[in-house]
Amino acid sequence: MLEAFGAGTAVIVSPVNSIGIGSERYSVPIDPKKKAGELALKVFDGLLNIQEGRTPHPWSKKIN
Repeated sequence: MLEAFGAGTAVIVSPVNSIGIGSERYSVPIDPKKKAGELALKVFDGLLNIQEGRTPHPWSKKIN
């Protein structure tokens, strides 16, 4: 596995650093300094820019 994360409007992106199945635990590599993987950081930046009005999107309207 290269990367895993959850995304939503409240948390934006939440990186996953391990997955457990039964008694087995599998590590998911993340950048220890950034505490996330490359794709998670790109998704975070993209969604945050839409939420804060820096990137126009048809589902989001800026209210002053």
